[in-house]
Amino acid sequence: MVFAVSTLDSTQFAWGISLGSIHWATHAVALDRQQSPIAKRSTEGHVPAAVLLNRTAGEPIKLDYWSPPHPRGTATPWPPEAVVSRQSGSGRFPVAAAWTGRNTDDNKAWPWKIDGEAHELTSLDAIACGVSQLTKLHANNAPSAIVIPNDFRQREQQKLLDACSALGVNASLLWLPVAAALAWLEDNSSGLRPPQSLSEDPMRLPVVHADWGQIRCSIVQLVPWQDNAGCRWIPARNRPMVSDWVCPGFGWNEAASCSAQGLQIAWNRLFGSSVQLKTMEVANSESNVLKEVAKWSVDQATKRKVDELLAEHLASISLPISILFVGDFAAMVSQGNNVHRQAILGNLQRTNPRTYDGVHGERFLARGSAVFARDRTEGTVSYLDTLPELELFIDRNYQYDWLRLLGEKDHGNQKDQFVEGGQEWELQKPIEGLALRRGATSLKLVVAHEEYPGVRELQVALDRPAELDLAAKLHVSATPAQGNAKLRLLTAPYGNVPAREIFANWNRMTPLLDADNRPIGKEEYAKSRPRAFPNLRPRPADFSRWRAFHVPAKRILDGIHGPDGFNPKSSPLGRLLDAARVASGTSAISSDGHVPPGQDQSTVDELTRVLFHYVSKSHNAVQHRTRDEAIKLLGFMSANCDGLDTWINRQLTQSIQTNEPISIISGNCIRDPKTASIFVRQLLAGIPRGLRQRLLNYQMQALGRLLSQRHDAMSELSRRDATLLVEECIKVFQDEIEKDKLAWLFEHSGLVVVYALRFRIYDQDFLEPNSDLALRAKRLFQVAIDKLIERRDRPRRYGHGGTYVSPDRARRLLAALQQLIDYIDKRGEGDILIALDD
Repeated sequence: MVFAVSTLDSTQFAWGISLGSIHWATHAVALDRQQSPIAKRSTEGHVPAAVLLNRTAGEPIKLDYWSPPHPRGTATPWPPEAVVSRQSGSGRFPVAAAWTGRNTDDNKAWPWKIDGEAHELTSLDAIACGVSQLTKLHANNAPSAIVIPNDFRQREQQKLLDACSALGVNASLLWLPVAAALAWLEDNSSGLRPPQSLSEDPMRLPVVHADWGQIRCSIVQLVPWQDNAGCRWIPARNRPMVSDWVCPGFGWNEAASCSAQGLQIAWNRLFGSSVQLKTMEVANSESNVLKEVAKWSVDQATKRKVDELLAEHLASISLPISILFVGDFAAMVSQGNNVHRQAILGNLQRTNPRTYDGVHGERFLARGSAVFARDRTEGTVSYLDTLPELELFIDRNYQYDWLRLLGEKDHGNQKDQFVEGGQEWELQKPIEGLALRRGATSLKLVVAHEEYPGVRELQVALDRPAELDLAAKLHVSATPAQGNAKLRLLTAPYGNVPAREIFANWNRMTPLLDADNRPIGKEEYAKSRPRAFPNLRPRPADFSRWRAFHVPAKRILDGIHGPDGFNPKSSPLGRLLDAARVASGTSAISSDGHVPPGQDQSTVDELTRVLFHYVSKSHNAVQHRTRDEAIKLLGFMSANCDGLDTWINRQLTQSIQTNEPISIISGNCIRDPKTASIFVRQLLAGIPRGLRQRLLNYQMQALGRLLSQRHDAMSELSRRDATLLVEECIKVFQDEIEKDKLAWLFEHSGLVVVYALRFRIYDQDFLEPNSDLALRAKRLFQVAIDKLIERRDRPRRYGHGGTYVSPDRARRLLAALQQLIDYIDKRGEGDILIALDD
């Protein structure tokens, strides 16, 4: 078939391509802006676009939209493979069905049998084949932009781009709502007031795409943009994972109600001949073409339900400038009773909604994508975009974390940063601090992507084991909507060891699966990694305990009058102290000093100010008991106020021995690592030298809280201090074992030992697994394990000494002790099992 455009030089134009359903359209704009645009679209002389499946091995997959159609799969009498049935499927895969199938997790395949031999084609392969061939037929090798759904994933983008590249097509991709917004801006360029400055508030433009499988509403922002052409409005797209609204469509049930007898008739009417949506018969059953031909189960809703849900969503959008309905079922959606009423009387009264259904919608989208193709060729920014979340699992000296690679946060807050659409984005500074460990024989990258349920890994064998730790940098780049992100790891050269580049491609990475063959999520993966020290364990604020704390706290604050402030005689602290006390790892207030979300933080802030003023001004001899209670209360509140660290520092350095109140406030409130180091040294120095002298219970509790809740608590300690701390804790542990007392102090000392391993952040050789101190600790933990097993297996006896341990607690302690040994051996896993209680 010969097109009118064949006599023109297509390379002088930029092309927009839209093949969104049973219709298609192309639009071309001249690069010199002088020639008239070129538009082509499907007409009644065409049939719905479909991809023909192979009849024989090696036969190429072809796009077919001419009339009359290829007889394969059209339900015509000849040839034999044209028959459509539940048993044979269909040799004609409609593009409309492919767009629906690619939304499923398993990228559904379309089945077909010919001469008893089974054939199939995945939805994504059908889309890549059909769209790339349509682009080749019209744009050839001219700059072009193809419209893709707003949730088209990176893997799908890359598949389509690769198909275009194989055909020699110079194509880029553009999000459907952005294409709609660009076409709308072009239509309204004369009537839309240009922005006066870059600080103007953005405008909201909802785009509702009503295709056969689902209804999706994407809100595009129109934001001010300054370039050589002046200040203008351009679209800005947010990530669909957090911004789009989706509900099931009704297209497949609306199109045809199929029975075994009427299947070929329905199929022929839909995909084998000219289709007019207005002639479609309304379905009276739940059957649809996909279910009958391909046995697909696709969520579909009634028109009434879609109307109710969409009207409710549109009513929640604040002051949209307009609303655009596009897609084969756009007219049916926009004219629903509730949506129509909302447009006239509700939130959309002044928005002048626009509907572009069927082929008119494809033309509208193709025109917007042609604008983008032209702008991209000229180097002009058409729109702003956000990148998907891509995270790399990093190990910085056994300190594990997920590092975000794409779409940096905007100025440190939680808003995604906009990047220029169609332009390559590159991380401004490569990620440093990575290393290839001494002795490693391979390098492994593990990546999590928000569009996929599990993590993937790339493992690259090295030519020879690394002789020393090699520093490495990670370079990251990506172009919005243009396929996979690019990861390039560059190791540093050392001596005769040259630098090495390692590239990671998401598609070529291996999905990680658990024992049940399910994808391993990123949190599950992180917990399973062998560790040299545990993660922090911050204390949460418990809502029920907050309620018990809040009332007496307000009562104390309400009773404060006059310049003297807090009066201990009229404001007893005992009840409040009990409510705030840390127990079972929780308190009314979290370890960062915050109340539960949504509760009254000002009460805690004011009480902290009042109590700190009282304890810092009162003398030790005056109201001694109340002062101690106030200090403990500040500790259990994890108080954080100006001057508190300095005050604690002074109390520590001025006292010979650290008493219980000062230990409690130190363990819970110290945030300055220098003060933390003073507290640890003071406790160690205060231990009288002698056979049975050791750290006390409240001191062990305070150390456990400090080390498990503050990330830099050990940063100012020397290796000698850290070693001495472990030695003293092992002494306590050994003493408890010898007394056959498997009590709380027994657990506290083990807890301090395992969190003292966080000193490996600063000294990776600290407490090496084969060192004398580490071997001594592991032997003691093993003795405790043996005692617990013995205690668990023998009948409970009274009056014979020793501590009774219930079977449940024994099981927990056995697992916890083995976990301590594993962490010392640098192969620990997961959160620490030992509890920190009073």
